[in-house]
Amino acid sequence: MNDDQLRRQILAMFYDERVEEVTPAFLSYRMHMQPKQVEGILDAMVLDGMLELDSDEGGNLFYCLPENERERLKRMPPPDKSAQAPSGPPPGAAPYQAPNPAPSFHNNIPGKGGRGRSSMP
Repeated sequence: MNDDQLRRQILAMFYDERVEEVTPAFLSYRMHMQPKQVEGILDAMVLDGMLELDSDEGGNLFYCLPENERERLKRMPPPDKSAQAPSGPPPGAAPYQAPNPAPSFHNNIPGKGGRGRSSMP
């Protein structure tokens, strides 16, 4: 995933899902990326004016939309879930095939299956 795609996905969380704030740890989990990589993108979005860096009473840092955008979102109706793209593979895409299981080292050990299998049920 390139930086532009990551930025679009982050903004979609705010605008489409109405997430109010994010942290690098949350996005790292959600996007399956390293926290430092996500933090670099978030910091760049702050420098570009797309997000703000803020903190709560406990001093915990988080990223959010600028206040004017947050206010605008509050006035907008929630996104229509039925109008969003359906989940799943795009039309015409090949169906998902699970990878072949990794070979087991037990296959060659007597009593553990494979060659030399014992008579145990």
